[in-house]
Amino acid sequence: MSLVCEEIDTHGLRGKENQVEKTESAELKPQQYETTKKFFALFVRAHGEDLQEIETDFKVKVSRQIYGGKVTVAPCEHCTGEEFNQACDAFIILHQNVLQRMKMEQFLFKDQELTVRVRKRIRVVGRTHPVLIELSEDRKHWKIYGENVFVEKVLNDLEKENLITRRMSVAHGVEAWNREEVEENDAGFNDKNPLEHMLG
Repeated sequence: MSLVCEEIDTHGLRGKENQVEKTESAELKPQQYETTKKFFALFVRAHGEDLQEIETDFKVKVSRQIYGGKVTVAPCEHCTGEEFNQACDAFIILHQNVLQRMKMEQFLFKDQELTVRVRKRIRVVGRTHPVLIELSEDRKHWKIYGENVFVEKVLNDLEKENLITRRMSVAHGVEAWNREEVEENDAGFNDKNPLEHMLG
């Protein structure tokens, strides 16, 4: 997969030095890293500025979409081999640190008669916080997935409004959603508006 980067010349390079960098960047090959739709959608929402910083500092382009379960980091023009290695390292570290902070919890609506109200409230928090919320397999409980700080913020807010009751943390669920094989269950998943899809 090829990515087109805008020309970046932060050092005002000209002449032979410029030509050397063009040659070096042309020889660099984009790197791909495994990830999942559900995780990466949240990752981009929560850490878009961090990704932009990596792109600016090291003259690379980080894809915001995944293809075949992989995200691509590609060098732009004037990117040196050292900068590209630093960019890839920075991306890997950010990705892994965020992955380690992911959690999943289950909750129940406190009053089934308020289902419509609770669903509307969940839609709102889903738009303002980088979390995914969906109905559990038993169709009785709800699951919320995201970084610990965002999951806690959403659950605390909903609890203060007396709308939900927590059930438990789901360690196995986090592992499943972080693994590649969950992609098989993602048919119809819309990265742009995942909550709309899940709440139907």
